[in-house]
Amino acid sequence: MVLTHQEITQLVKDKSISRPNSEPVLDSISVTLHLGNQFAHYQASPTEPFVPPMEMPLSRVTLDRPEDGYVLQPNGTVLASSEEIITMPLNLMGLMQTRSSLARGFLMAHPCAGHIEPGYKGVVTFELVNFSNFHYKLIPGMPIAKLFFMKLAAEATLGYQGRYQNSTGPMGMKSR
Repeated sequence: MVLTHQEITQLVKDKSISRPNSEPVLDSISVTLHLGNQFAHYQASPTEPFVPPMEMPLSRVTLDRPEDGYVLQPNGTVLASSEEIITMPLNLMGLMQTRSSLARGFLMAHPCAGHIEPGYKGVVTFELVNFSNFHYKLIPGMPIAKLFFMKLAAEATLGYQGRYQNSTGPMGMKSR
């Protein structure tokens, strides 16, 4: 079952969803995720094939002046994260989708795992992929995706304990 505005409003009151310096933006069945001010990309591509995940050095950019934006080149990729901090209750999971207006311009935001597990705490890291021939200027705070909450048939007995717990910015691959 997908949660509705009333139930998502309660999640905001319970501090399961928060946004620094602003209130979360809710729709009838989702919360809008806004682009954070940190971006990361891998410094170099390995010269030999490898079995993922493999930890690789990241170059990070933090925009102190959000109006400067981050330019995503045609066919470019970058890791980014949400402004919103999510504390997923044990009876819910999250699914994220790119905002339709961005997807129509071939700009995709995809959550790294495809979903947000019960018990996860932190910002949501996502891959931004520019499938177009356009140069996009990404501005921190811009709406980037929608997060939907799905109620589980039963509460999870063990919440997320993975290596990306308590993320505060975009996270690259971590080896086991």
